[in-house]
Amino acid sequence: MGADRLEAVDQLLGSMTVPALLVNRWLDIVGSNVLGDFLHEGMEPRDNYARLVFLAPGAQAFFTEWPELARCMVAALRAQAGSEVGSARLTQLLKELAAHSDVFRTAWGEHHLYEKAIDRKLFQHPRVGSLALDQHVLELPGSDGHRIWAFHPADDATSNALVRLASSAPPFGRPSPEAADLTTKEGNRRSGCERKDQAPGAA
Repeated sequence: MGADRLEAVDQLLGSMTVPALLVNRWLDIVGSNVLGDFLHEGMEPRDNYARLVFLAPGAQAFFTEWPELARCMVAALRAQAGSEVGSARLTQLLKELAAHSDVFRTAWGEHHLYEKAIDRKLFQHPRVGSLALDQHVLELPGSDGHRIWAFHPADDATSNALVRLASSAPPFGRPSPEAADLTTKEGNRRSGCERKDQAPGAA
């Protein structure tokens, strides 16, 4: 994605009133709006969503349905990697995840593929409690695999919780220094991970 388009997409993220991330085919988090930052506050590493799920301390408590999310994350990563499954960038990521997570290593060996359009995600946020969010995946044609993940509240309680999160952030752009300091201190629609199975040994 060129610099001009990346800037335009970043402005789009900033104008959205729900948490939103920009991810590439390796699930690197390329961009985020303020609510996207605040949704995952306190979770590190936050440069790659697979690393966040498998390596962040507290991830299994933060993601309410972590076992299923973990399986879906591996299948989605394999599907997005596509024909570049042997690339140096992906190989480095896979080695790190496999070295630190038996769950990842086992799931990657199952060769499942998963392409999603919408998922129900459940979070246990450290500041605002339980969140139910519908994750919409928005394709960006001609961007070499970049996608926007927009998290829309699935119920009134979650909508109210997002309002409380947003109240500590400026309307657009990145968190204020005070909010950033606070951050450092501080499924599918219940039907399971629908996968397109792939024969063992295939990419």
